[in-house]
Order: sequence, then structure tokens, then C-alpha cells
Amino acid sequence: MVLALPPWSAARLLPDLPVPTRYAPILNLHFAREAPGTPVRFVGLLGGLAQWVLVRPSGVSVTVSAADESIDAESETLAARAWDEIRAAARAFALAGEWPEAPPPCRAVKERRATPRHIAGATPPAPPRRPLANLALAGDWTLPALPATIEAAIRSGEAAARALRD
Repeated sequence: MVLALPPWSAARLLPDLPVPTRYAPILNLHFAREAPGTPVRFVGLLGGLAQWVLVRPSGVSVTVSAADESIDAESETLAARAWDEIRAAARAFALAGEWPEAPPPCRAVKERRATPRHIAGATPPAPPRRPLANLALAGDWTLPALPATIEAAIRSGEAAARALRD
């Protein structure tokens, strides 16, 4: 069996399992913006709230990593602030479509335990891939040498499958 759970859930099932205990939050803002034919663009921003902006024909999404300073703010306040930054970036990068002053409807997603918070300069130990004879662990947190990304999650899933096969 492959167990692919967040670390705190895996620790409830396997109490002696070493798991991360500190986490960084992530904030995602999803703006409704219909702009058929708009090319997909991915823009990185510095110096503001928005860090990553994905522009699609069906909307605009913003990601704020390590969102400690903004996670408790009101969603409406965050949306207005991010939209101002998005509009400035749209002008600077000549992004297609209209960018009205008022932010369109927005859904905020706040995940308080999105990524393990590691100590600078120290790679935490990885948990055992097979804590039980018939069980392999998967999840981005099981590969602490990589950032907590979909890439790490995929690689850990492949490693879990190999561990059970071998």
C-alpha cells in the first residue's frame, strides 16, 4: 500500500514517524476574468503581495508563498491589493485584454500548513520510505532535499512504487 498523506496525518497513523513540525502558509487568489483568446502567461513579481501570477482566458490566479504576513488579512483587502499589482504588471508586460480598476470577483484559498518550513542550511532527514513491510510513503515532504512541489510529490510517488516492487 502507498500512503500519500500530509505529514501530520501520516504521523497520526504512524506515531513514531519523523515528520516536519513547522509549516509555511500559502495564499492563492483566483480572480474571475473572462478573456477568450487571451494567451496564457505566467509572471513572477517582486516587492509586493503577489509573487506568481497566472493569466488564463478564464481567469487570473495569484500565489503568495510563505504568506505569514498576509494569511490573516481579510480576503477583500488582499484581493484589492493583489489586483492593483496585477494591473501594474499587465501594463508593464503589455498583457492582452482589459484590466479594470475594480477587482473582479475573487476566491481566496488560505492553506496554513502548505509547505514544511526547514531550517536554512540543514536538510532534514527523510522519513523511511517503507516504515512497514507492506507500506510505502509518498508525498512531497518525504523528499526534503527538494522543495515541496508537484515535482517532489511525483518523484516520491515513483519512489514509493519502486520500494514496494523491489
